[in-house]
Amino acid sequence: MERKVIKMGDSSLVVSLPKAWVDKAGIVRGGSVEVEELSTGEIVIKPKTEVSERREVEISPGEKSLGSCIIDHYVNGTDVIRIYSKDTLGPEVMSTIYDTVPELSGFEVTEASRNRVGIEYLGGVMPFKKLFSRFTLIINNYLRSLELAFEKDSGADVETIRKMKETDRLYYSLLRNLIMAAESVKIASEMELRSKDSVYYTLLVKNIFEMTKKVEKIDFFTTEHNQELAGFFNSALSCHKKSMEAWNKKNRELALEGMDEIKETLKEVKSLSRNIGEPQEKEHGKHGPESRAVKLKGMVVASEPVMLSNILSDLQDILYFINRNLKIATINSVS
Repeated sequence: MERKVIKMGDSSLVVSLPKAWVDKAGIVRGGSVEVEELSTGEIVIKPKTEVSERREVEISPGEKSLGSCIIDHYVNGTDVIRIYSKDTLGPEVMSTIYDTVPELSGFEVTEASRNRVGIEYLGGVMPFKKLFSRFTLIINNYLRSLELAFEKDSGADVETIRKMKETDRLYYSLLRNLIMAAESVKIASEMELRSKDSVYYTLLVKNIFEMTKKVEKIDFFTTEHNQELAGFFNSALSCHKKSMEAWNKKNRELALEGMDEIKETLKEVKSLSRNIGEPQEKEHGKHGPESRAVKLKGMVVASEPVMLSNILSDLQDILYFINRNLKIATINSVS
């Protein structure tokens, strides 16, 4: 690659750096590079190595919601958390610590004594796009399992998929990486992200996480509307896949196609929801929706109309979250 030498001042000569390399190396105006002269007479220019300071914090076991406090520090990039008390750390505190740490990828308890526990981040920069791909696959599996459950009139697929308890762990890990990428051009480069991508990815990740929480609430039961529900979950799965493909390929047309499909599905879901809630005349002359007790795991939990209305409500929320991601994909297509 040939570069033109430019004179600057009375004695200095300047060579511009290739834009593609500058972007990849995360070099910005006012930043620094390392210049090394080799014995061969050649000069090597390298990005200046960032000396990152380890983030450490000490917290009290008496802080409100210790588990949430540990998670917040993890997500915000803390490397070392020390939990200290003048008194002995009780069994409830220790249980909270050892229940929370396994949910946080890269975090390990490295010190434990009578009144002190040290938690340290031992991982490096995660393979972000692989984690994100795995995260999106989970919601795919969730939606597919619900589609099959109502289509086959069997909840076996739902119970199987719920045993994969990794949603929270992946979510916290993705957020930690995205926050660090937003703060460091170098880390963003290592994750193969542009700085502005971290903002959009954060919105995508949060929407998908909220979807998984809605899906996890849905309990399977047999209803005369099973096939309609199966169709709704099939449409949700189709639109979610379109949102991710549109995002990855910057395909605005595909995102708009998904938004149209969401619009039509929402109409059908709302129509069924209204019909469930409307009084219907029965043979004996009384009015009101057919009410039949539903059993889940041997316990009577609610009437069928109530259970069905809850599912349709959660389904609408899932479709709204997918629609948000489709909108983000349309923005990404022109950025």
